Amino acid sequence: MKIAEINRPKSLTDEAYQRLRAAVSNGSLELQRFYPLGEVAAGFGISRTPVREAVLKLAHEGLLEIRPRGFRLRHISLSEAVEIFELRSLLEGRTAEKVAAKCSLGEAQQLRSIIKRQQRLVNDPGRFLKADEEFHLTLLDLAGFRRAREFIAMLRDVIWSLGFEALSSPGRLDAVIVEHSQIVECIEQRSPAAAHAAI
Repeated sequence: MKIAEINRPKSLTDEAYQRLRAAVSNGSLELQRFYPLGEVAAGFGISRTPVREAVLKLAHEGLLEIRPRGFRLRHISLSEAVEIFELRSLLEGRTAEKVAAKCSLGEAQQLRSIIKRQQRLVNDPGRFLKADEEFHLTLLDLAGFRRAREFIAMLRDVIWSLGFEALSSPGRLDAVIVEHSQIVECIEQRSPAAAHAAI
């Protein structure tokens, strides 16, 4: 029996989830500030129920902290941040090795096109961070690491607020572009060890 895909419009919960997730990624949510569910729901023009469900999902993902009648952005401790970056380093280092061992010219160009887009976004940290995420997730796609991609995406979600703050440091955006270019150069040279070191 062939099962056809069911196409359905986004639910209000999905819409609220995407909006809140975007607010985390672009730095719109302020650390330590309390956000009442009713106020957020009114701002979205929907009832509290879908907002509450979206907040529950984002809290499960480690992005938000549920408070009575509302929520706030979850504080990431130093020890948790260190652990997350160590896990990313392990997974992305192996990813860079695998891509460097088999990368085609077209795949390398795909990575370079993302870097070119980042160069155009140096004055827009929110969109720059999305392109940064695309670069790293594309590496995982090219390596064929589907499960690792899901895990890395989850880790990146948790440190979005840290990433946005880090990108606001003077000269950091330009440094990211240089770092990404070095990774791609090592991949183009088919040097797994150098690619691992670069990432």
